[in-house]
Amino acid sequence: MTDQVRKQLSAAYGRLILQMSLVWAATLLAAAVVDKASGDFIYLLFVLITGFSLSSAVLESGRRRILEPAQNQS
Repeated sequence: MTDQVRKQLSAAYGRLILQMSLVWAATLLAAAVVDKASGDFIYLLFVLITGFSLSSAVLESGRRRILEPAQNQS
């Protein structure tokens, strides 16, 4: 792996972590709003599960975007 590819992967990984952090911040904010608006635990659980699946989708999308150009260069 060349230095240029390593730098590109590092930058892409940093952006990926930032995106995932934003997804989880929004999830926690939504969970707080749901918990304040309704005392039902099921709604809170639904919001947290949705946030988990969204962050998983962000991770998978970022992984594909990071690895596919690196595989094409080798």
